[in-house]
Amino acid sequence: MKYLAALILVPALLGVGCDQVAPHADLDTTESTRTAFPSDALNFMIIGDWGRQGDDNQLDVAVRMGLESARDGSSFVISTGDNFYETGVDSIDDRLWMASFEDVYTANSLQIPWYIVAGNHDFAGNVDAQVAYSMQSERWTFPAPYYSIEREIEDGTSVLFVFLETEGLNSHLAQSGESGTPLVRQLNWLDQTLTNSDAEWKIVVGHRPLYSVGEAHVDNPTLIGNLKPILDRHAVQAYFAGHSHSLQHQQPEGATAYIISGAGSRIRAVNPNDMTCAAESIPGFVAASLTSNLLTLQFVDMFGDVRYAVDIPRDTSANDPRRRSNGTLRCGA
Repeated sequence: MKYLAALILVPALLGVGCDQVAPHADLDTTESTRTAFPSDALNFMIIGDWGRQGDDNQLDVAVRMGLESARDGSSFVISTGDNFYETGVDSIDDRLWMASFEDVYTANSLQIPWYIVAGNHDFAGNVDAQVAYSMQSERWTFPAPYYSIEREIEDGTSVLFVFLETEGLNSHLAQSGESGTPLVRQLNWLDQTLTNSDAEWKIVVGHRPLYSVGEAHVDNPTLIGNLKPILDRHAVQAYFAGHSHSLQHQQPEGATAYIISGAGSRIRAVNPNDMTCAAESIPGFVAASLTSNLLTLQFVDMFGDVRYAVDIPRDTSANDPRRRSNGTLRCGA
């Protein structure tokens, strides 16, 4: 495994209010080992498995996210699901909206769009209510169980983000070939959405990972069979997931980087293997920065330390010098 930690301490971040949120007494909210991402990049954050009413380090991670989002000038947040434990929300008036979201992520720098997918715990409740909440929230953005958006980097480079509903795709029925099933419809929609886009960057987001070395969640053969051929065919540069309560970068054969950001609150142990570039069992999130040619990812813990960083190239062609002989991109090259 390769771990990259920054060694430069930056001055204290001033003037960032966190309103109703107060961190634990032993959390240093002033210093960080990170330097800010370039202001002309498309900067954003990825967090998953977070909704625990501020408990299990959720509050500390939220405070750190606010500080680092202000440092980077983040444009949006991606949630990889399990937004409300243990059984989602009942309605748009559920008290968990305040207890696990509105009263936790209160930093000014987090009052930006949150692009949402639903996790398995969300499906234990009312996912339609999470979709409906988009109509009354200025930042909660969840227009449908699966959807896509396009963003643009300052230099004009286009980025396609595709958000999936992986509970359905996790079923072996998706391989039945019956075109009328909701599972196959979503796979066909994903394939068509990627085909129709001329964006230079293509990034896919889902709750469940394809590859994982988590203590409780390991590789998912069904999702590998359902999704990986589509991701490979369209040269998708990254797949972001949650579900495994950790921060991971898995790099199987192929160009797509498989990133897990599921450490927004409670964490679980990890057991790295030969495909593991990084696996961290610590509360935190992923800070991301997109330029025309590179996707920079940093695993940031709740203390502001960069536990791992990697640059993922836009060009994933066979001639990329970062490729090994078997076609896999090197972890940190």
